[in-house]
Amino acid sequence: MARTAKKAAAPAAPAEPKIERPPQPKRWKASKDDLLKLWSLGRKTIVFVTHDIAEAIALGDRTLVLSRAPAQIAGEHAITIARPRDIRGIMTHPDFAALYQRIRAQVQ
Repeated sequence: MARTAKKAAAPAAPAEPKIERPPQPKRWKASKDDLLKLWSLGRKTIVFVTHDIAEAIALGDRTLVLSRAPAQIAGEHAITIARPRDIRGIMTHPDFAALYQRIRAQVQ
């Protein structure tokens, strides 16, 4: 009599959330908090492209400054402001101004 091994049904892996930028700027401001919450749950790598230096500081762990075309990495800056971050109050953080100026000087 042949024996057949029973295979345990593996639980389905949860689907990875698809993150898209909402088209309305009002909704996007509210979604920054959601993006930070999502990151804190899974600590996933998220590539976020922005022209707003304050936004890059508020959301990122590091920023990369790209050169003009053909784009190459012109600089890298570690964001040393501890998490969790207050997006609305990020500009009042003691380290914000110096970090902002350092990145801005490289962009110009």
